[in-house]
Amino acid sequence: MTALAVLLLSACNPSLNWRETRIVDTDLTAMMPCKPAHHQRSVPLAGLTVTLHMTGCDADGATFAISHAVIPEGSAAPRVLTEWRKTTLTNMVAKSVRESPNPVESPAKAATPPGSSMFVIAQGQRGAGSPVILQGVWFARGSHVFHAAVYAPAQSASVTTATAEPFFSGLNFQ
Repeated sequence: MTALAVLLLSACNPSLNWRETRIVDTDLTAMMPCKPAHHQRSVPLAGLTVTLHMTGCDADGATFAISHAVIPEGSAAPRVLTEWRKTTLTNMVAKSVRESPNPVESPAKAATPPGSSMFVIAQGQRGAGSPVILQGVWFARGSHVFHAAVYAPAQSASVTTATAEPFFSGLNFQ
C-alpha cells in the first residue's frame, strides 16, 4: 500500500489531523498527526553535551516525536546514533527489542550515511512505569542527528504500524 493510500485511510480517523511540519533549524519536514509543540534542553549524548530540539504531539493515545541535535564536525554520527538508541532503550527498560535497517522508504532513508539508520520496535515502560511500545528510527544528515518515534500504550491497539507509517514515510529532507 502506498504512503498516500495509508495517509488517506488514516485520515478517516478523526483523532489524527495530519499536517506537514518543518523541523526547526533543519531541512527536515515531517507529517505530524496533530499540532506539535517545540522544546529544547541541553543533554549528554555519546560523550558530548548537545542542545536537543524536540518536536512532538499526542494523538490517538500515542506520542509522535522528532528530536534532533547538531554534533561537532568530526564526530562520528553512527557512533552517536548507536549510543542514543542504546540510551533510549535503557531508559525505557526495553524488552522484546526488534532492530532492522530502516524500512522507511523516504528521502530521509536515502540521505543517511551507511550504518547510521536503524528502525526499532520495543516494549518497555514510561518514566511513571506504565507499559509502552516504541516504534523509532535514528538517522543523520551532515552534522545533524535525528530520532523519530511513536510511543503508544502497550495495551492499546490504536497505533498500529499502518497508523505510524504516514509519520515515518513523511520524513523528508528539502
